[in-house]
Amino acid sequence: MSLARVGPRSRAVLLLAAVALMAWLPAARAADRTLAALSVRYDQLRPALAHNAFDAPIHVQSDTRDGELGADVYGLIARPFAQVSATLAAAKHWCDFIPLHLNVKACVYGENAGGGDWLTFYVGRKFYQTPGDAYALHYRFRVLERGTGYLHLRMDAPDGPVGTSDYVVELEAMPVGERTLVKIHVAYQPSLSSRLATNVYLSTLGRDKVGFSRLAGAHEAQFVNGVRGVTERNVMRYYLALQSLLETDPKAGFEVRAAHWFDLTEHYRRQLHELDRAEYLSAKRREHANQLRLQRAQLLRVSN
Repeated sequence: MSLARVGPRSRAVLLLAAVALMAWLPAARAADRTLAALSVRYDQLRPALAHNAFDAPIHVQSDTRDGELGADVYGLIARPFAQVSATLAAAKHWCDFIPLHLNVKACVYGENAGGGDWLTFYVGRKFYQTPGDAYALHYRFRVLERGTGYLHLRMDAPDGPVGTSDYVVELEAMPVGERTLVKIHVAYQPSLSSRLATNVYLSTLGRDKVGFSRLAGAHEAQFVNGVRGVTERNVMRYYLALQSLLETDPKAGFEVRAAHWFDLTEHYRRQLHELDRAEYLSAKRREHANQLRLQRAQLLRVSN
């Protein structure tokens, strides 16, 4: 159809439609490329997911390029993609499992005044702490792509504790038969103060800690250590928290998820064991009660 043959109003409608189509196509192609990249990576990782030192369909890797500390975990969750996507696309559901992580004392969600969701993680030590004694890490929550065969979402926070910055939690998922491949990426930019604090930890309490990936060219039992080990343990705790949420009955409640998370981490005792079961569950029970109070207060502020 020639634009010269239509009236001014119809011409305007066609031009707006063309602009909208031009804006949509690059985004769609970018999503296709991202899904394609995840599919290619899955094909590459199939042997590692099927046979590894942990006898579980997981693969963990880390990187320290450009000064950023980051790690990825790929895992096959024994749940259909539709369930995984519906759960994770809602910001509020992240507060159902993120606090299972030892260092997350509480999680609160809400909606920004201008639209879009936010999440606040209260991060602290491995033992019990109140939200007031923890650092409030404020994330913007965005679902970048959600379709029948692909989910991509991202959370970012500009500032963190001890001068750290540029926090990112990114998740991708795609169906693999009746299971779901999940990739979780976490990263942040350390500061001079945080590097010094990490070095002290790694030379004392953390000197024997290891991660999940192996040193290049090393013996099978030689895992990475140092800051790479720290970031790998961190991302794995997030992944196991997600696994715990999806593998337990939603009606069973937080304590059932917490018990399942602890049992999952004990499969990787060398890397993840910190507290005994009773101490962990006691701390999480109290921290969850604090979280419920924070969330109720947030909802009251919104309603008023």
